[in-house]
Amino acid sequence: SLSLSLSLSPTLPPFSSASLCLRTPSPSCELKTESQFSMEVTNENFEAALTQLEAILPTASFVAIDEEMTGIRVDKSTDPTGGDNGQSRYQKMARVASHFNIMQFGVCVFHKEESGSYIARPFNFYIFPEENS
Repeated sequence: SLSLSLSLSPTLPPFSSASLCLRTPSPSCELKTESQFSMEVTNENFEAALTQLEAILPTASFVAIDEEMTGIRVDKSTDPTGGDNGQSRYQKMARVASHFNIMQFGVCVFHKEESGSYIARPFNFYIFPEENS
């Protein structure tokens, strides 16, 4: 399993810098992988994963969450447009979220190292797992 280590530019806030690094690596942002762990959480390893997540959360520099849903579009009216402001985009996405179910939930815990890089420890929880997972 893998863990991601990234060094963030000191001139940018952590989230925008991390986002920039993941999309377009540059000299101010070093990305490397380390062999630590990436956790695919199933019925068989749920208790161990939860114990591990609870142990590392208190010392996190920051945490990112993500979800995958059974759909992303209700109809054309929920598509993003250039004229969307924050409120209209939120209303569209709230409508989408009310129509679909979450099938996967991700939590990524980041810890800053002395070198200034971050170690990412991702956990992927399957909400609607297959029968044997």
